[in-house]
Amino acid sequence: MSRGEVGDVGTVSRGNVVIGNDVWVGHRASILSCLRIDDGAMIGARAVVTSDVEPYSIVAGNPSRPRIISSSEWDFGYVL
Repeated sequence: MSRGEVGDVGTVSRGNVVIGNDVWVGHRASILSCLRIDDGAMIGARAVVTSDVEPYSIVAGNPSRPRIISSSEWDFGYVL
């Protein structure tokens, strides 16, 4: 890449990032090197992921932390 191209941020990778199936990564989220994001995880926008993410968990913040969502928050008020 020449200077100034997309992806040219002047960083060095210290290892691979493994991203599982059905993972959602929010806008401008940063994932550090040598981490594993397991299946079904959700990464919030602008989150800085500094440790492995468990399957089907939701993380957000800087540094990212797991967010607990109660079952009442998933009640949309209608039946399919």
